[in-house]
Amino acid sequence: MIYLKALAGTMFLMVILSVFTEGMIWVMLDLFHASKAVIISGEVLGLIPLAIAFVFIYKTALSAEREILSQENAA
Repeated sequence: MIYLKALAGTMFLMVILSVFTEGMIWVMLDLFHASKAVIISGEVLGLIPLAIAFVFIYKTALSAEREILSQENAA
């Protein structure tokens, strides 16, 4: 159950972060009048740091959920 709670929180945060990041990449490349292929390539390359951030955020959320569960069991 803690895995699902950590995944839900991480997915919520990453959806917000990815919409913001992909929007900023699109706006920046559009301002430079880049072609559609360049814009799509930039957005795909923007997903790589988001995937790496997902792993670290999920690990942090999972450790937080484990800590919450251990505090509930101790009380």
